[in-house]
Amino acid sequence: MKAQLPHLNGRTAHKHLFAISKEHPVAINCTQWWSMPTGLLARAIRLSYSEIQPEEYRPDEYDYLKFFHTLFREPNFLYPNLFSMPYLSSVHWLPESTASASTTAALTPPWAAGETRPILMLFLGAVNHGDILVRTRLSEMCGSYHNKSICTHARYDANKTLLLKRKATFCLEPPGDTPYRRSFTDDIALGCIPVLFNRMQNHAYSWMWDGWREASRVLVPRGPFLKGQIDLFALLSSIPDHFRRRMQANIAAHARKFQMSREDDPGDAVHMILQGAMRASQAIATTSIGLDRDLQ
Repeated sequence: MKAQLPHLNGRTAHKHLFAISKEHPVAINCTQWWSMPTGLLARAIRLSYSEIQPEEYRPDEYDYLKFFHTLFREPNFLYPNLFSMPYLSSVHWLPESTASASTTAALTPPWAAGETRPILMLFLGAVNHGDILVRTRLSEMCGSYHNKSICTHARYDANKTLLLKRKATFCLEPPGDTPYRRSFTDDIALGCIPVLFNRMQNHAYSWMWDGWREASRVLVPRGPFLKGQIDLFALLSSIPDHFRRRMQANIAAHARKFQMSREDDPGDAVHMILQGAMRASQAIATTSIGLDRDLQ
């Protein structure tokens, strides 16, 4: 790896960024540069779909998939300067500055607030992978209402069912093969309020989500839900209208951050990643100066 980085030195190490388009534990065997980095590479920034979880999350949040249950319990020192980015959404916005004057429809982003949303709850996904217990429970509960305007469950299909998210108020997001679903990113980009069932889903994307996270999603405790102690229709329909509208307005104001626009677009995911990397780099540089002085 060092041989591929001709500009790596003590003055520039903090400006290097490694990215993997998967959750960070899958590259645990890429030692000395990704996991357990040594020397100057320990100062580089790492970017993946996931990040280190708080200690209190690790024992039981992902017990249904033992492989990740083990890997997500890693100590912090394994992956220094690790940050998470969301999966790419299916929405790639055409910025207003480049949209043709004739394409007026393109000037209204799909995440805009105020759209008619006749479906209260939507679950797109299968029940035979990921958190099967939660997914099965969601499917059964959704069917028990016998009313698709209350709850609709369908298989995900980019061409047939994805845009149902524009018609739904709440999108149910049980974990998939890992806690970090692409479907969540589509929720935000299509203006649907995500409903999460795992705290690990809630602890990510600080560069995009910090500052408005709590007022843009619903977090349902997994254990009580599986025990039948939480009815989603009762829970979600009890949210006051003014608070629901506030959540939708928050998403409308910030959703651009969760999609990569078709053209250069300050404020989209590319822009947020670059800004976050710059801030992280500056923080690492300040810390590195102090470490260098201590070593001297």
